[in-house]
Amino acid sequence: MSEMHCYSCGDTFPSTPPTGGASGYALYHGERFCYPCADDRERGFFHTASKFTGYLSSDGTKFTTWTGGELARVAGLTESRRAGFGRGLAYVTAIAPDGSSWHGKGAGRGMVLRMHRSRV
Repeated sequence: MSEMHCYSCGDTFPSTPPTGGASGYALYHGERFCYPCADDRERGFFHTASKFTGYLSSDGTKFTTWTGGELARVAGLTESRRAGFGRGLAYVTAIAPDGSSWHGKGAGRGMVLRMHRSRV
């Protein structure tokens, strides 16, 4: 099994994960990044964004990157239920480390969440 290197930090990771499942790296414009560096990139994009797509953690306490890197702490969570097929919606408010407020909605815990920076 050959090894690859993170484009950002140079750390190595296997080209095929030893246990199957996730790849062990993120791709951005053809370059491979280890998960910590990918999270750092996403945090940089999040810091300057007005809209951002990420994930609501399975415990409902964090807005995260795909790999679970924290972007913001959930300050409020309201979950609705739908009748019939499909899940309900999760309405979220969150506070980022820089103090900015965010709000959005998504399919629920552990699922994708589209957030918008709140106006001051």
